[in-house]
Amino acid sequence: MKSQIYNEKKFLLPDSPRSMAAYHAKVMEDGIMKLTIHDCKGSIQLHNNLNNHEEITESLEKLTNLASGILELICFIEKNYEIKPTDMSDFLLEQLHHLNLSGSDILMKRRKFSISRQRELTIE
Repeated sequence: MKSQIYNEKKFLLPDSPRSMAAYHAKVMEDGIMKLTIHDCKGSIQLHNNLNNHEEITESLEKLTNLASGILELICFIEKNYEIKPTDMSDFLLEQLHHLNLSGSDILMKRRKFSISRQRELTIE
């Protein structure tokens, strides 16, 4: 039986002439999962074999910790650095809702992230 495949590539700043930053997330037919994040200085790749139950758990933990760290960094920047009025917080909320993260097993603990304009987002 073939595994489900997944293949998503996106530039992180698609309209910027200064940035080639991108990510490539894929799960191949053989069950190998790779997430590669590139920028002009280099790249990093997370790699797991999803045919192995232990590595499935490890891949979810890696991705959860990465997503959590990114959200915490976004909140820190919004809280501590002056930013132009932006729809970024609304965009973030919309993306999290679209991904249905609130009901997933990815984030096992309740976490609160403070978002600009005194909003709070609770992920369960």
